[in-house]
Amino acid sequence: MQTPVPVAVATHHRRVALTGRVALTGRVALTDTVPVLMYHDVGSPPPGTRLRDLWVPTAAFALEVQALKDRGWTTITAAQLGRAMQTGTPVPAKTVVISLDDGRNNNYTNAFPILQQAGFVATFYIPAGLPGMPGESSRMSYDRLAVLAGAGMEIANHTMTHANLPKVDAMRLATEITGAGERLQTELALRGVPTTVSTFAYPYGHVSPAAVRLLAEDGYTLAVTTMPGEAAIGTTYPLLCPRVRVHGAESLSRFLASIGA
Repeated sequence: MQTPVPVAVATHHRRVALTGRVALTGRVALTDTVPVLMYHDVGSPPPGTRLRDLWVPTAAFALEVQALKDRGWTTITAAQLGRAMQTGTPVPAKTVVISLDDGRNNNYTNAFPILQQAGFVATFYIPAGLPGMPGESSRMSYDRLAVLAGAGMEIANHTMTHANLPKVDAMRLATEITGAGERLQTELALRGVPTTVSTFAYPYGHVSPAAVRLLAEDGYTLAVTTMPGEAAIGTTYPLLCPRVRVHGAESLSRFLASIGA
């Protein structure tokens, strides 16, 4: 039986409605809305870089992480958010997911130490077939990915080759989704860090009904898009989860305002 695909696939650029409920359980404030921050590169863009807005300066990233910590925010991985969304379980208020796409080395050299110093976790979305490939020296190696996973970071699926999923056929789609998840798990297990890959990021934010169905069949609990908005537990379809884009040139005050911090 095919998994039903929500109508939202066809209108995936609209903003997801948020409920914004906060409840008190004992002394713990709980929320059903969680911002998923979307980063790509952390550092200074090389000369000639076209998509400079995807680069957040290292100093700005450090300020953003420290500002969250100073204001009492805590982090969970996308996998933890996926489990909460599956069960409809609220999470502590001021919870955020930090996600970084594409698996560039600057995520390891620049972002990782800052996250560790703050005691934060993050989810790294990796095109599984690109580490070690000719012309892909900017990508983290699987040895580095194993270090991240061993430190409590989530290594997650961003297809095999950063493919534009609506344009691939069914056989290629299986490689890009199922094969990529298996590759990540195999490579990390070989390095002594057994990992269950359970979340996914759509390259370019491009969603297709076939991709959503396959992710559901493969048991993925969360798939993030580039739709603007926060994840609403109990409302957002988990395989079409919106994110909050962090822009390279935005001020700290604008960053904090984007998640209501």
